Amino acid sequence: MDDKKREEKEHVTNELANSFRKRSKLKDAFDHKHEEKDIENEQESDAMFEHYSDDDTK
Repeated sequence: MDDKKREEKEHVTNELANSFRKRSKLKDAFDHKHEEKDIENEQESDAMFEHYSDDDTK
């Protein structure tokens, strides 16, 4: 394989690897954002439950 073909193949391989890295970073950021949102929703649900359960005991 001559040098030009080898360089082209390496370039394509590097581009593909970079694409997977970017996709992985985006997925991690997306998952992290949804995890934060889930925690917020759970805290809000717990607060509402406490508030309304206090009403039931009165």
